[in-house]
Amino acid sequence: MANVLFLDIDGVLNSDFWNNNHKKEISNGTLIDKEKVKLLASLVKRTNAKIILHSGWRAWFDSELKPLRTEAERLTKFIENEGLHIDGVTPDLTTEEIRKTRKFSLVKADEILLWLKSHNDVTGWVVLDDLDLHNIQAAQHQVRPDPAVGLTDRDVEEAVRLLWNQHKKLKVALIQYNAAIPDIEQNTITAKKLIREASKNGADLVLFPECFLTAYAPPHICEKLLPVQEIENCPEFIKWYENALTEQDEHFIQIANLAAELKTGVIITGFSKGKKYPQNTAWVIDRDGKVILKYSKVHTCDFDWERYLESGASFPVCRFDGITIGCMICYDREYPESARELMLNGAELIMHPNCCGGMYPRLKELSVRAMENMVGIAMANPPAQGMGNSCAFNPMVWTQEGMDNTIFIGSELEETIYYVEFDIDEIRAYRKSEDLGKYRKTQAYKKLV
Repeated sequence: MANVLFLDIDGVLNSDFWNNNHKKEISNGTLIDKEKVKLLASLVKRTNAKIILHSGWRAWFDSELKPLRTEAERLTKFIENEGLHIDGVTPDLTTEEIRKTRKFSLVKADEILLWLKSHNDVTGWVVLDDLDLHNIQAAQHQVRPDPAVGLTDRDVEEAVRLLWNQHKKLKVALIQYNAAIPDIEQNTITAKKLIREASKNGADLVLFPECFLTAYAPPHICEKLLPVQEIENCPEFIKWYENALTEQDEHFIQIANLAAELKTGVIITGFSKGKKYPQNTAWVIDRDGKVILKYSKVHTCDFDWERYLESGASFPVCRFDGITIGCMICYDREYPESARELMLNGAELIMHPNCCGGMYPRLKELSVRAMENMVGIAMANPPAQGMGNSCAFNPMVWTQEGMDNTIFIGSELEETIYYVEFDIDEIRAYRKSEDLGKYRKTQAYKKLV
C-alpha cells in the first residue's frame, strides 16, 4: 500500500471562513470547498497516497464506501472529479459518551494506530486533522490545518515532506569554508550563496562550521587570558557581547528567510548573546524558516579564551523532517557524555559544527561516538593545514561489508561543499537490532554526576 493519508473533513476540506460565506450551499448538502479538494488532489498525486477516512463522516458511507447521505455524495463527486477516491475508513472506537459530548479526538489516534496494526504494508503515513489527537506518535505524523482557513499550500508541503521523509535518505551539505574575519555582513552574504548552491544540489540540511556568521575570533583582549573581572568592563569586551547574535538580528533573519524561500534546512552558527557573556551557538532552522533548536556549546575550551564564554546547560534535540537531531560543537566531542546525552534524549543524528586542527585523532573520536551511541554524525570544519576533513559516520559497524562506519572524509585544504547521505531507515533498523548503549549499568557510574 505504501503511503497512506488519514483524512479528516471538517476544518480540512472546509473552513469557518468558507462556511460563513456559503450558507446556501450548506443548506443544500454541500459542505465541501472544491478548492481544498484540489489541494488534496495535489498532495495525493505527488505522494501516491491512499486516502483513509478517519472523520465522523465515515458514518455517512456504507461498508462498501457508497454514500448514504447527500453530504457524502457531494464529497464523493468532488474528489472523483479530481481523480481521487476513498480507499477505506478507520475503525470506530467511539462510545456513546464520546458521541454525546462530540469529543471524537480522544479516540482518533487509537483508531488510526489500530488500522495501521492490521495493515503491515504501509511505509509512510500522515494525518490531516485540525484537532489535537492527544497522542505523541500520531502528532509526529500529523499536519494540523487551521480550521478557520482549512487546508493550505503550506499544509500540503508539510504533508509531502512527512510522507517522503519516512522512507528517504537525508542529504546533508557540509560547508568546508573559512569565515575567519569577523565581518558579519560579508559572512552572511557568503552563507546565503553557499545555502543556495547546496539547495540547488538537493541538500535537505546545510551544516556550517563553528561560529560562521560572526567568525570564530574573540577580541584581542581575550587572548591575554586575564581574569574575567579585569576585562569584562573594557570597551572591546563589551562590544563583543553587544555584537553577539540574537534571532532578531537582521543577518540571522536573512538566513531564516532564505531557508523558508528554498524550503531547505540550515544549521547556522555564531556567537550569541548569553545572560552576561557571549555563547558559542548553533541554530537549527527548518524548511519554513523557523528555529526548532538552539544549542550553545556546553564544553567550552576553558583552557583558552573560550573561558570567557557562557557554557550551554543542556543537549536538546529537535525533529527535522521526522528525524530526531541534536548538535554538539567542536570540543564537546572530546567528552563522551555529550553524544551519550544526545542519544539518551532520542537523537538519531548528531550535527557537529567544528573549527579546529589536529583532526587525525578527532576523526577517530567521531567514528567511535557514532558507533557507541548508534547515531549518525556529520561534521563541518573550515579548510586549513591540519583542519578541514569535514566528514560523516554511520553507526553501523557490524555489517557484511566490514567494520568501517565511515561515510565520507574530505580533504584538509579544499574549500568546497561536500554532500553526504544518511539512510534513516537503515539506521533505525540497526538501532533496533543492536544493543550498544541499551544495557547501561547506571548504578555503577558513581563518579559521573
